[in-house]
Amino acid sequence: MVMMRRVRAGVRAGRSARVVLVLAAGMLATSVMPIAATGSAAAPVAATPCTSPSSGAPIFVTATCVDPALNQPYVDIKQPGTITDPTTGVTVSFLYVHGGFTGTSALFAFYFPAAAQYQGRFFEATYPTLSQENAAPGCTSVGTSDCSVAFAISHGAYVVSTNNAGGVPTGGAIAAYRTNAAAAKYSKVVAAQLYGPAAPARGYLYGPSGGAYQTVGSMENTSGVWDGAVPMVFGVPNAIPSFMTVELLALRVLSDKLPQIADAMEPGGSGNPYAGLTAEQTSVLQEVTRLGFPLRGWWQYATLNGGGFLAVEGAVKAIDPTYVTDFWSTPGYEGSDPTVQAARIQYNTTVTGLAGTSGLVLSNVPAGDLTSADLVITSGPANGQTVSITSVSGNTVQVSSNPGITAGTTVRLDNSWLLAMQYYQRHQIPTPNEYAWNQYLGANGVPLFPQRQVLVGPILNAVTGGSVANGHFNGKMIMLESAMDVQAYPWSADWYRQQAQAAMGASLDGSYRLWYMDNADHDPQGPAATTAANAAAHIVPYTGEVYQALLDLDAWVANGTPPPATTNYTVDSNTQVQLAPTAAQRMGVQPVVDLTANGGATANVTVGQPVTFAATAQAPPNAGPIVSAQWDFQGAGTFPVQAQIGAPTVSTSLQATYTYSQPGTYFPAIRVSSEQSGNAQAPYTQIQNLGRARVVVHGQGYRLVASDGGSFNFGSVPFGGSLGNTALPAPIVATVADPASTGYWMAGADGSVYSLGGAPNFGSIAGIHLNKPIVGMAATPDGQGYWLVASDGGVFDFGDAAFYGSTGNIHLNMPIVGMAATPDGQGYWLVASDGGIFQMGDAAFYGSTGNVHLNKPVVGMTPTPDGQGYWLVASDGGIFQFGDAGFYGSTGNIHLNQPIVGMTATPDGHGYWLVAADGGIFQMGDAAFYGSTGGVKLNQPIVGMTGP
Repeated sequence: MVMMRRVRAGVRAGRSARVVLVLAAGMLATSVMPIAATGSAAAPVAATPCTSPSSGAPIFVTATCVDPALNQPYVDIKQPGTITDPTTGVTVSFLYVHGGFTGTSALFAFYFPAAAQYQGRFFEATYPTLSQENAAPGCTSVGTSDCSVAFAISHGAYVVSTNNAGGVPTGGAIAAYRTNAAAAKYSKVVAAQLYGPAAPARGYLYGPSGGAYQTVGSMENTSGVWDGAVPMVFGVPNAIPSFMTVELLALRVLSDKLPQIADAMEPGGSGNPYAGLTAEQTSVLQEVTRLGFPLRGWWQYATLNGGGFLAVEGAVKAIDPTYVTDFWSTPGYEGSDPTVQAARIQYNTTVTGLAGTSGLVLSNVPAGDLTSADLVITSGPANGQTVSITSVSGNTVQVSSNPGITAGTTVRLDNSWLLAMQYYQRHQIPTPNEYAWNQYLGANGVPLFPQRQVLVGPILNAVTGGSVANGHFNGKMIMLESAMDVQAYPWSADWYRQQAQAAMGASLDGSYRLWYMDNADHDPQGPAATTAANAAAHIVPYTGEVYQALLDLDAWVANGTPPPATTNYTVDSNTQVQLAPTAAQRMGVQPVVDLTANGGATANVTVGQPVTFAATAQAPPNAGPIVSAQWDFQGAGTFPVQAQIGAPTVSTSLQATYTYSQPGTYFPAIRVSSEQSGNAQAPYTQIQNLGRARVVVHGQGYRLVASDGGSFNFGSVPFGGSLGNTALPAPIVATVADPASTGYWMAGADGSVYSLGGAPNFGSIAGIHLNKPIVGMAATPDGQGYWLVASDGGVFDFGDAAFYGSTGNIHLNMPIVGMAATPDGQGYWLVASDGGIFQMGDAAFYGSTGNVHLNKPVVGMTPTPDGQGYWLVASDGGIFQFGDAGFYGSTGNIHLNQPIVGMTATPDGHGYWLVAADGGIFQMGDAAFYGSTGGVKLNQPIVGMTGP
């Protein structure tokens, strides 16, 4: 799991000169905050001290014991204040009380509502690196913020916030949970003074990520301090740094395949992210997936960077300093692998200038993996110091800090630690079992890789939370976990549920819930916390679940009202969390949303053709009805169109029609909100989810491709790139459009495949000896694979394209010249130059010209849209139709300047285009003319075309 970013904090109520208000011993329950002499110290509270339950165990804090290090509370500010939540406009007033504990760096801030508002509860947020006790301006998702204070006060709760005694690890032993606990207990004393000694003060702790470590650790090491807790995006004890390092490994090894991996998991994708990967890439994707990285999380690959790796890398180096040496020198480690050695960089260079406060312009920067690598200073006053490289752009590197580097300083760029850390998860198998690491064990249970003598993860878990999480918590708990979390992998919550089940047995349901949030990532703010493009069309915030969980916890504690049930899910053999498909089955609190485009996950249309969207939304039992929905047809994350829900309902069906004016691949979405009380205007407890689909909008026109890879687009077909200025090892012989995007592929005679316009690359046979040259190409209908065919009919399949047969071992009367796939991708046709047809898979035979005398040889074929027929075209433009293919004309009796080299059908199958070697276009039936290269001097002849 990842340390989330530190927030800026400041006093929100106004701070006066320090006036020490000391609460003396014996007066804690009855005093109305008596004022002692300025600067005087409080006597220690006369009570039983908190102790460790066993040797070496952390101090266990109860409702009645006093922490021996935090037994002298004081108050130095007590004044009214106001806060306005910038997202909702809610303004609240409160009594601000500030203080700390004498002899420590522990500080606290309390925000109390007026007595008429108070409902007997308090909320306390925590995060390990928070070092300020006051509410942070804005709506930061870490610790107390303006938003969370406004939420608490407006819901009759007071707020407790601390500085974690300076933050973990600065604050030492009292930082993990003891400062929070002492402040929570002392807040009840102050609350009794304000609201009366009989007024209840039920308390609830919550925190995300590292704050979940703290929250769980607090509930396992205290009793009676808090009544319940909401840990969010929890990570297993061994998560740090393994969840970070395996991501870095994947980012390096899979860098050129991440776009197609992401696309495979998008709506309408193949669902097979392994298509087209090399053996090494397949192994690494399996590894990161089995460690728990959610496959759908690759949508944001362009902004992933290992999360909080730089924040914890130093801790790993300090705890396990010999690892890098062992990695590169000891047999059994990956450093002996030639591919890993080839990625190693140890490069000496010179700083030629500075770029801002953290940028260094270098005389030269080598290619390779340097982000998060080390920059070692090798001259000047800072000689020997090391800083981290945070980004690289050309010859400019950004570093974590500049300890005095100037122009002329010599430095060494060194990714030795970075590469070694990318494999660290393999050498950190935890005990007791955290099952995602089982992939690193042999059949006999023996580790496949050398193991380090120390496990870093549990150490950092214990530092952050006070102890290693074990499932023995006190009070009630609602755990929130995101199903697309790329930092704290989703199975972590299942692991903790299992520990709690073992600890509590059949009574667990009386004190624990686990709610998974679909389409949610690590940060509670969701899309607002990432720079990834169109984030709001991929993920939703889960702040609504956090606030609802706090309210449901209090109802559970105060009234015995059980919260909505735990989410129903499974963890598959690849450690991927799979949620039940319907709301009634899934349970939890989040609505379940499904969206179709023209009745399916994908709609393929042309510009100007309307698309019909149908969405269903269902709310789980006891979670509150659907109250609103918004459409985002462009998939930009803006949701500008409000859907008409009507009265709040537990289930709704919505429809809309939209027409796209520009070609492209779109991922339209509908965002649906539910709310416990049915209030569409409730500012804090809206719980969201998304439904998404894919729409591929093709231009009206066609694309021509020349043998040098030159690409010429006509009509509104977008230009996706060209190879015209590229030295090719063999000429281009075929091209095919990607059905899942507006991209396309070109194939060379040597089996090279070139992907353009966003089409993914699934591999090629370039460099392999072929018996005969490649002459044709066809794509699978989902765009996740393709076939190549050679002139002897040898077929080569890539991605999700399956092999259904070939004529490679058959004597042919004439060579194969092309191929076409069936609409379902379960078969294909091969066509020879005499018009002979060879059908494979589910491709049906509708006739051929194999026994007919032809004036000119056949040069290509194209199927009808339904696959119930096909056309053949000869080099003179003669057309031969079979099955349900209609005849719309030919050039068989026309004198041509250049021979016909290909054809393609219109989307409705009621027409077709023929293209000649000079790019001349001949349109038949409903095919429109959009232009040609017939009057343009070409460097090389046209060899093929694709339709819209």
